[in-house]
Amino acid sequence: MTLKKVVVTFDPGNTDIFRQGFMRYNEETYVKDTYLFPELKRLGVDVTILEHEAGESSSDAAQRFGPVFEAADLIFHESRRVAYGVGAKEWRGEYAKGIEELIQRDFLKKSHLIGSNGNPIAYKHNGSKLASDAGALIPAQWNPSEYLASDRPLPVVIKPVSMNGGSQIFFLDRAEQVATIFDDEKYKNNAFFPPTDGFNIIQKFVETPSDHFTHYRIFTLGDGRIIGAVLHASSNKKSGLKRLAEPGPFDWGSHIYDNVKSPLYLGRFDIVSNVAQGGFQIPMNPNRESALILGTDQRILTAHNLDQYHPQLPDALAAQATNVAKAFRQHGVVYGGQDWMQDKQGNFYFIEINEYPGMAIFNTLYSGGQETDAEFIAQNGAKHLARGLVEWSG
Repeated sequence: MTLKKVVVTFDPGNTDIFRQGFMRYNEETYVKDTYLFPELKRLGVDVTILEHEAGESSSDAAQRFGPVFEAADLIFHESRRVAYGVGAKEWRGEYAKGIEELIQRDFLKKSHLIGSNGNPIAYKHNGSKLASDAGALIPAQWNPSEYLASDRPLPVVIKPVSMNGGSQIFFLDRAEQVATIFDDEKYKNNAFFPPTDGFNIIQKFVETPSDHFTHYRIFTLGDGRIIGAVLHASSNKKSGLKRLAEPGPFDWGSHIYDNVKSPLYLGRFDIVSNVAQGGFQIPMNPNRESALILGTDQRILTAHNLDQYHPQLPDALAAQATNVAKAFRQHGVVYGGQDWMQDKQGNFYFIEINEYPGMAIFNTLYSGGQETDAEFIAQNGAKHLARGLVEWSG
């Protein structure tokens, strides 16, 4: 089977929603959609973008769109972008909710749901369970209340349940940090609150092999194919780590966990390897157009038992990522960026999947990793994603 018909429930050409700061994803990721669907059209796919009528009830819309969804091979949906700029905000919210309920009830297995609060897989702890059920190893994890009731093992990572890009991640390796970040008294009279069930999860930290913090990013399609993979590495080295220490004076507009005058100062290490947070990518299965593999890259690859000149994604990891992609496809993830970590014993741990991943991976694999323009990265990524999607074997 090749992809023949796609339905999009929102206008991918309307970029006002993120340019006005309403969306939590970066601009490059959203601009990608303005290129993805025209590229699919160019490759011969019939792309239908739904038109919405202000004031229409969601039940009427369901009757109108049901046959369209039925005829589609794939459906792309994001409630927050449905009918954006059409009708009153209150109507729009209920209308979009109704369309999403229809998709989840009848068409989930051939849909891609983006940032969906109605889809439990959008939350990392649910995704971890799904990956575990598919055979993946998962680092030990807890809700905050579970962790506090345990013997509080260290080191751990605290992260939001639904954010991407490596933001709001806290590495804790000392008992006093745990006591501080969970101290309710220190949060009084300000807008912040401690890590909380439903907002945060806590994962056991996976110690990676090299002197850099690393994780694999594997771009998968829901039919199990891998269309790109890189090894992310942090710019900072473990051997030269310094605890974050923003100088005072302090106010509640400062970095509340890193300002040395803050009552919530943690003295934490920065362990994030995401490109969005200053990390870099090393291509897996490189080709002539891939980024060059330099001396630092080679040392990292050697520590991971990978060839330092032509590193290949390990077969065992590729097989696990394929299984996970197929499992998530059943829950509204047509494509995604899977993050995995390798420990010092060579075990691979599933960390999370991003259902709306950035396109920098294709810049690394097919443009030498040299481009910095977000528009170019978005267009280039859309081209390679579209080429993968047209061969859809769902």
